[in-house]
Amino acid sequence: MAMMTIRFLYAVENREFTFTDVPTGSTIAEVKQSVVDKWPADLPAQTKPPDAAHVRLLFAGSFLEDGTVLRDVAHILITDTTTFHLIVMAPPAEKSASAAAPNEKAAAAGGDAGARGTLPGPRCMCAIS
Repeated sequence: MAMMTIRFLYAVENREFTFTDVPTGSTIAEVKQSVVDKWPADLPAQTKPPDAAHVRLLFAGSFLEDGTVLRDVAHILITDTTTFHLIVMAPPAEKSASAAAPNEKAAAAGGDAGARGTLPGPRCMCAIS
């Protein structure tokens, strides 16, 4: 089976780390689990993802889906080192009703909170170009 090298860029800690001999038949879910299992010991413990569900891999401007096989990802060069951006998603914070954000309080009260205040779930304010 063909093998490849993956370099992960982890911007939060301004670090990169490399996995060599990754089988090209591996799924993204398997690669994400390897990231969790082989998390660098010199990074702060609180930055380690609790499980693979908290890891997102970005390649060529797109998030990679768990069921995708590495060799099937467009633009990956199997013979060279491939770079993925590594995003660790924080576990959802538990909020009490009294600690709700002002837009959520306004929406709950029936007020006009604006378009952002009425969207469900977490919001990302970053742009990928």
